[in-house]
Amino acid sequence: MKFFEGKYLEINFDENKLYVYDKAPTKLKKYTKLNSRYSQETLYIKAFPFIDKKPIETEFMIHTGFSGALMISDDFAKENKLLEKFEIIGESKLNDAAGNVILSKKSILPNFELANQTFKNVPMSFFDSTIKIQHKNIMGGDLIKRFNLILNPEKDILYVKKSKYYKDEYFKL
Repeated sequence: MKFFEGKYLEINFDENKLYVYDKAPTKLKKYTKLNSRYSQETLYIKAFPFIDKKPIETEFMIHTGFSGALMISDDFAKENKLLEKFEIIGESKLNDAAGNVILSKKSILPNFELANQTFKNVPMSFFDSTIKIQHKNIMGGDLIKRFNLILNPEKDILYVKKSKYYKDEYFKL
């Protein structure tokens, strides 16, 4: 049974509540409309990380299980030479089951645009490994909570409005 099928789903961080509507709520007029893509039970949106002071349209998977702000895919990190262009402010060393060493790098993205809002100094993580690990760009809870969200029934539009957490400090990585 698909409980939310055909429903509008609101995640309201201001009230810490989830609302379900049979039809479009009138409050949508106060929200910014974003095109989204839904594939394999996962929601994706477009956002713009700034690399060399230029916005690059990039798809991000909405991932509530990742507590950080951004995790960058291996391909995006390599194509945009993040290791060369950004100061590394932290590093974690991981070993996989085969004994390969995988380095997780932490840096700060000076500008990140989402829903016509520019976020400054956004924490981002990416891997430095010969093994492809991270296949998708991820937007995690530290950015998601900054907006109240309404998902339409077709899941091709995400409506967002600033939440009370919009100006909170970022989670320390």
